[in-house]
Amino acid sequence: MKLLTYNIHHWEGIDGRVDVARTAKVIRQSGADIAALNEVFHPALKESNSQPLLEVMAHELNMTFVFGETLSFYPEAGFPAPYGNALLTRYNILSTESHLMVDLPGREQRGFLRAVLDTGHASPLTVYVTHLDHRHEDARLAQIKSMLQLITRYGNHPHLILGDLNALAPLDYDKSIEELAALEKSGREVVSGEDAEYHKLFPSVLKVYHILASLRLGDLALSFFFSRFNYAFF
Repeated sequence: MKLLTYNIHHWEGIDGRVDVARTAKVIRQSGADIAALNEVFHPALKESNSQPLLEVMAHELNMTFVFGETLSFYPEAGFPAPYGNALLTRYNILSTESHLMVDLPGREQRGFLRAVLDTGHASPLTVYVTHLDHRHEDARLAQIKSMLQLITRYGNHPHLILGDLNALAPLDYDKSIEELAALEKSGREVVSGEDAEYHKLFPSVLKVYHILASLRLGDLALSFFFSRFNYAFF
């Protein structure tokens, strides 16, 4: 099973162009079975095509998708469409939910997407896709705590957390911080960075994307192949 976390930056490359085929090529090259996407507008349309970009890309990749809205409108973007996280997968999607995290004054509203997948194993796999605050550690910690409070309601189930955590390392917070202790107690095991194999599709300045796997995944986690990158240089 191959996993990818990818911030598509409002559908735009660093050249400012929107090119769905180019974005799809990145995902195809990764060989991902599950791809977590951040900064997605949906349903975003291009003048030359009345079909939403996310649908076009899913069709090109022969994958199914689900979108989780965090903002109904992003004021500084060119697409007048809802904004949030998305998941593309080759597996059958059994159920999906979208949740908002704690609302922090002066900060962009963040949320996470929950999708339950049938991967052919005895138990379904739950995948969470999120995008944390990019400026303040205190905001990220509050968002993590908010997310964990919701996740723990679902019980101890095999799951993954993927996304742009905007953290230089999965454990770049002091272990004495209460919110990090809650993260560890919830049974999350860091399987990114130096402790896991990953493939860099493009060079990146900073690695702020991470994949967290629950301990319930056991040996299955060892079969994962992680692909991640920060900024794709087209």
